[in-house]
Amino acid sequence: MERRKHSRKTCFFAEVDYAAQNGVFTDPIKNISNGGVFIETDKSLTVGADITMLFSDLARIDLIRIAGDIIRTTPNGVAVKFSIHDDLKKKNMEKFIDMV
Repeated sequence: MERRKHSRKTCFFAEVDYAAQNGVFTDPIKNISNGGVFIETDKSLTVGADITMLFSDLARIDLIRIAGDIIRTTPNGVAVKFSIHDDLKKKNMEKFIDMV
């Protein structure tokens, strides 16, 4: 039984810049949905920690800054639930997801 509210889209060449409790990093995105993202990383991040992410297109022109919470960690990365309260940011994020 699928527990996810939003369907995921696999990413092949997308990266995200993000700030977490122990630094600023750039890592690949494994998959993304309107509800969150899975970031492939070997960084030591904690469930419940706040994270700020910066998504951009390939030309690094259209930047979208999104906050989120780390909801799961694995040896391969972290699952982040988006915290988007602005309708314009939601629309921009949907456009970004369609693009990847």
